[in-house]
Amino acid sequence: MSTHLGNKWSQIVEKSWSDESFKKKLLADPSAVLRENGIELPAQVQVRVIEDTDDVLYLNLPARPAEGELSEKELDGVSGGVFGLFGGSIGETIKKATEALFEGRLQRYAREHNIKPVDARPK
Repeated sequence: MSTHLGNKWSQIVEKSWSDESFKKKLLADPSAVLRENGIELPAQVQVRVIEDTDDVLYLNLPARPAEGELSEKELDGVSGGVFGLFGGSIGETIKKATEALFEGRLQRYAREHNIKPVDARPK
């Protein structure tokens, strides 16, 4: 995802968190919302937006690269999105991102229920 597209998507996500009717429209007709916010996609591209919950984490399974496209190792070297956050292979990045997401959810639950969190991870 280009930086420009990533910035626009970030703005859409932020708006969906504060505007329930906008979020409903985004979930119902994501192509229209993207277009209205300056993100043009080819007509044949289908867009689906799904919302993570505290109990469900959705992961995107990318299409297998066509012959001659970058290998996973090459992709690791050039990917600037989420894979650049943790370093390492895509698999390691997904593992670390999932752990971070779960940790964040535990911390939020503890805050909401006035529970003092305890770090039980091995030192």
